[in-house]
Amino acid sequence: MKDRRNRKAGKGRSGPIDETNRASDGPAICYLQEHMRLLQVREEEALQQREMLEKMQKSLRDWAGLLVRREEELQTLQEDIANSREAIRELQKQAAYTPGEVQRLKEQVKGQQEEIRTLAESRRVLLRLLYEREPENKESDEEGNEAMEHERHQLRQVRVERTGGGS
Repeated sequence: MKDRRNRKAGKGRSGPIDETNRASDGPAICYLQEHMRLLQVREEEALQQREMLEKMQKSLRDWAGLLVRREEELQTLQEDIANSREAIRELQKQAAYTPGEVQRLKEQVKGQQEEIRTLAESRRVLLRLLYEREPENKESDEEGNEAMEHERHQLRQVRVERTGGGS
């Protein structure tokens, strides 16, 4: 009768518990212990993976924040570029010369070039005259030097007028 109760209780054994039955339990216990050890290893691996996943999520959030900041900076730079282009267009409109102004400037340049040629020719003539004459006395040499200095001064003035005040 005891045998039936044990079977009904789900113990899967027949007969009274003795040492021989315990010896047959050894492989099952070893299997369960190995299974428990594997479950523990998997649980530790799962914990490590979870920690790694949490770190990766934090890193992704950090990168996402950085990306948002970079996108804002990029948008600001694009707006600055657009504003700069508009300012350049406005400056180009302001700086554009009409055909009449261009023609007037060309004529002005031609006139200045002619003045420069005339002054250069007069300078050559004066220098030739200065070197060809015989120095009669010291006073006449000083007068010649003053004339050359005056000529140089006029040439400087022409350059200043031509360059618009620069040297």
